[in-house]
Amino acid sequence: MGWEREWDAPEYTELASTDYSFQNYNDALRRLDDYQRLSDEAVRLYNELPENYRPAFFELIGYQALASYQMNRKFLMAQLNRELLAEGKVEQANWAARQSELAYDSIASLNHRYNTQLDGKWNHMMTLAPGWVAKYQNMPEVTYTKGKGETPVDLSLRPEQDKLERCTLVDLTRYHIKSASGHTLRLVKGLGYDWNILQLGEATESLADPTSPSAPQIEYELPQIDADSVTVHVYSLPVFPIYKGRGTRFGISIDGQPVQVTNNVPVEYSKSWKDHVHQNITLIYKYEHT
Repeated sequence: MGWEREWDAPEYTELASTDYSFQNYNDALRRLDDYQRLSDEAVRLYNELPENYRPAFFELIGYQALASYQMNRKFLMAQLNRELLAEGKVEQANWAARQSELAYDSIASLNHRYNTQLDGKWNHMMTLAPGWVAKYQNMPEVTYTKGKGETPVDLSLRPEQDKLERCTLVDLTRYHIKSASGHTLRLVKGLGYDWNILQLGEATESLADPTSPSAPQIEYELPQIDADSVTVHVYSLPVFPIYKGRGTRFGISIDGQPVQVTNNVPVEYSKSWKDHVHQNITLIYKYEHT
C-alpha cells in the first residue's frame, strides 16, 4: 500500500494507486473482502474470550487484523475515488473518498486503543508516524465534489470477473522434470504471488548453459489454445545475483522451438529495481511464439 518512494524523483514521492484492479479478476475487491473477513473473525474471537484475556488478544492478534483491514481500505478507497472521478461518477467518488477518510480515522482510533489498554501498559509500542523512508501513515489524496451527494458502491465480488479470457495461468506445482543434470530443481512454498516458486538450482552448484541439450529441463503442459500465437510471461522474485556474472538466467522453448535465453541482472536503486521491490516480483521474460 502507498507505492511511494521517499527521497526519490518528485513524481515518485507521493502516495499513489496500487496495482490492484477494481475492473479485472476481482483483484482489489477480493483483497478487501479477505481483509474484512480476517477483521470480522478477530472481532468475533475477541468477543468470545473472557474479559481478562481480551487485552492480550488485541495486542497480539486483534490490532493487526483490524488495522491491516483499515490500511487497505484507506488506500484502495482513495484509489477508487480517483478512478470513479475519472469516469464521471461523482456521487460514487464522493462516497469512496469518505470511506478512505473513515479508514484513516479508524487506524488512529485503533492505535489509541492499543496504547491505552491496561492503563497504558503498551503505550507508544504501536505508532504510525514517522515511518522510515515511507509515507504509508499519511492520508492519501482524495477529491470531493461539492454540491453532490454520496452514492455507495457495491464492493461485493463479481463472479464474471473471475473468468480468465484469452489467458491461462500455469500451475507451477504441476511440473515434470525431464533432466536435472546435477542441479537442484524444486518447488518452494510460501513465496510468489500464488505462494509457489520454482527454484532453478542452488547457489553452490555450477552454472548451466540453457541452450545445451544436456541442460536441466522442466516441462509444463499448456492447455489447448485456439490461437495462431501465444505470449508467455515469466516472473521472478526480485533477487540480486550473488556475485558478478550470476543472475536469474534460463531458457524457454515452446513446441520444440529454438531456446530463447534471458538473464535478469538488476541495477540497485534504478527505477525498475525500486518498482520490482514494491511489487515483489520481476517480469523478466516475455516469449512470443507463432
